[in-house]
Amino acid sequence: MTNFKDKIWAEKYRPTEMDDYIFPSEKMMEMEREWESHGIFPNLVLSGIQGTGKSSFGSLLIRKFKIDGNEILRINGSTKNKLEVIRETIEPFCQMKPIYGDYKVVVIEEAHRLTKDAQQALFDTIEKFLYVRFIFTTNYVKKLEAPLVSRCTSFDFNEHDREMVIDRLVDICEAEEQEGNIEIDEADDGVMERIGAHYSKYEPDIRATINSLQQSITNKIIGMPDTGTSKTESFESWVECWTVDGFDFGVIFSLTDGIDNNNYGEYYQVMFSNIPTIMDAINRKDLIGEAIIDLSDYLFKAMNNVSESAIQRIHLEAFIYRFQAIINDGE
Repeated sequence: MTNFKDKIWAEKYRPTEMDDYIFPSEKMMEMEREWESHGIFPNLVLSGIQGTGKSSFGSLLIRKFKIDGNEILRINGSTKNKLEVIRETIEPFCQMKPIYGDYKVVVIEEAHRLTKDAQQALFDTIEKFLYVRFIFTTNYVKKLEAPLVSRCTSFDFNEHDREMVIDRLVDICEAEEQEGNIEIDEADDGVMERIGAHYSKYEPDIRATINSLQQSITNKIIGMPDTGTSKTESFESWVECWTVDGFDFGVIFSLTDGIDNNNYGEYYQVMFSNIPTIMDAINRKDLIGEAIIDLSDYLFKAMNNVSESAIQRIHLEAFIYRFQAIINDGE
């Protein structure tokens, strides 16, 4: 039977040891080594978009500290997010002291999907059971209750050390070359540029970068990434569009298709920042409040549909139409 894991680079090169892991920063690497020397790690909030290594880091940390499988509880916040999960699953797990080691671990993926009541119930749980370590992963750290975040050490995975990522990508390519799957010509001065171009397009999504790199191979030669719009290019264009000089509803609407579905909050933030300037430029400061309130409402609706990118885009476009109407009414 074909081992598909060995065919897909993103799976084949998923780190199994901390030494192979791409840390977001040198500081985080140093802190992980300090935790190891002390024999314990703090409660953690790991935030960032998909493909940046949040879940992998949690799994590697558990493995490095040799936490027995019976002492680990994994919760998917997308499907188990209500108060009852805290009371009926997490609390009973925490009440039983560890048998095989010094402490237990609760991993909650997609923690931003936990209801407000569930998050608040965790405040006391974290304080009460000091022999339990909590690891929260989230795409939207701002959707976590502040008291919950304050009880943890937080790391942002949205910004990686570029040099560290490129070094890892080169390691992958060299490993594939040794297996005879690709060829790297030492005289090819453009190979590093092409490898870097893949990360530039998908940064900070390392998984998407590795997938793109593999898909670019033609006749065993590494190619450039496809010509589709990247997150970075889309976001930079979005920022430019919302300046007073570049403000154009037609262009704004055209960019909505290129928006990264996992980072709608960033795009809304650009609007929040620029709407007052735009309204001031058309001498309608009196409409700033109305526009901001509407924007907050549409953002709330979009963020409560984080798993439905099509619905997110509908809310975004609905606000743009609404803002257009506000401006037209003011003229």
